[in-house]
Amino acid sequence: MGPPAVLRAASAFALASGFSALVYEVLWLKELGLLFGNTAHASAVGLAVFFTGLAAGSWFWGARLSTHHSPLALYAWLEIGIAVSAAPFFWLMDAYRGLYAPLFEFVGSSPALFTSVKAACVP
Repeated sequence: MGPPAVLRAASAFALASGFSALVYEVLWLKELGLLFGNTAHASAVGLAVFFTGLAAGSWFWGARLSTHHSPLALYAWLEIGIAVSAAPFFWLMDAYRGLYAPLFEFVGSSPALFTSVKAACVP
C-alpha cells in the first residue's frame, strides 16, 4: 500500500472510530439516565465521567504514542481494546442495578454523597 492508500485507510478507521464513539456515548448516557435520572445534573455527571476518562487516556497514552515504533498499530490495538471493554458495559449496568437499593439505603439520605458514590461506580 502506498501513502495515499494508507492515508485513506487511516481516515476511514478514524471516521469509524469517531462514529462508534459517538454512538457508544449516546447509549452510555441513555443507560446511565435510567440509574441517575434524566435531569441536567445527572447528565452533567455522566458527561463529566466520560470526559474524565478521555482526559486520563489522553494524558496516559499521549507521550507513549508519540514514541512508539508504530503509533498507528498501537492506536488500532487501543481501539480494539476499547471495543472489547465496551461490550460488557451493559452487563455491568445490570450488576449495578442490583447494588442500587443497598447503596440508597446506606447513603441515600445525602444526595451529594449518593451522587458521588454512584459516579464512582460507573465503569
